Amino acid sequence: MNYFKKIGLIIFTGLVFVKVLSRLCSFVLKSIPLLFLIIPSLIMLVCYVAYSLWGVKREKDFTKIYKTNIAILCGAIALDLISFCWQKIFHFQFNVPLGMLDLPFTEIDDVSLMWAFFGRSFPFIVTIGLLQMVGSLLLLFSKTRSLGVFMLLPIMLTILSIDIFYHLDFGVLSHAIMHVVALFYLLFQDVEKIRDFFFSTNWNTSHLLSTSPIIKTSLRLIILFLPLFMVLLRLPRDKNAQLTGKYQVQKLAINGIDKKATSVYDSTLTRVYFDVVNDIVFDFNTTNTRFIGTYELNEGKIIAKWHYPRKDIPPFIGNITIEENRRILSGVMGKDTLEVVLER
Repeated sequence: MNYFKKIGLIIFTGLVFVKVLSRLCSFVLKSIPLLFLIIPSLIMLVCYVAYSLWGVKREKDFTKIYKTNIAILCGAIALDLISFCWQKIFHFQFNVPLGMLDLPFTEIDDVSLMWAFFGRSFPFIVTIGLLQMVGSLLLLFSKTRSLGVFMLLPIMLTILSIDIFYHLDFGVLSHAIMHVVALFYLLFQDVEKIRDFFFSTNWNTSHLLSTSPIIKTSLRLIILFLPLFMVLLRLPRDKNAQLTGKYQVQKLAINGIDKKATSVYDSTLTRVYFDVVNDIVFDFNTTNTRFIGTYELNEGKIIAKWHYPRKDIPPFIGNITIEENRRILSGVMGKDTLEVVLER
């Protein structure tokens, strides 16, 4: 290992150790100012790197320092992930205010939506936490370290993907990146053994088909593209893309009389949703009062049949006019005539 790789390992190990320690301190001491955590952390990092570099110059053999840094790296990762496990079990993660849970999805930010989804199932949270704990404990033993890395990498890559695509803040994202980089570093310490393990041809399942390479390749391509072909047969999924969307009711006339919601308590039609696979929703000023069904569209004629909240609700039968930004519904529903002007 050249000198720059040695320095890189020492600095990275110090960063991981200090980052984990500062996170745990901030979790326990919630009221402590951030500055009082940053300054001691930086001092500790500088001292650790300086002491390790002094050891590199003093020791001709880097093996002892290398093993010490790997042990510290594994210990820091294990400590951090096990603490996350206990936080999951004791409900310190995936908590969303109860009042927010009653809001429509479109009104909830990405982070809260993600936390609400995963927090819905406590057994799922505990399972993820226990897997983190088991993988972390495996890191602490030389014989099982690689197995621990293989257990933790898929979990941490999934967490990292969630942090990226659900727009978590940079502090959370950088913490996940740190874990993934550390696990990949540990993985590559035994890259030759891992390569021999995964790409060995001495397995019982290595040669299942005794046939020509052309036939094998053809079968592999069929397995790859046959599912795609089956999906393409079902397209297009949205058969009325020009209609799909959420619309606000700009004008509503029932039996020739204009109606408009004047307060949140009025049960007047205010929104209409045309969704994929011909779903339709009439929203009566609140998400708690709505008709949900399916519609059929044929040359401007539309029939909407309802299945929620009851199947015996009279269907809407009429016509629809599609303009650039407006949709106009006119027809009958039971004994009433309706004319609805919709805008996106």
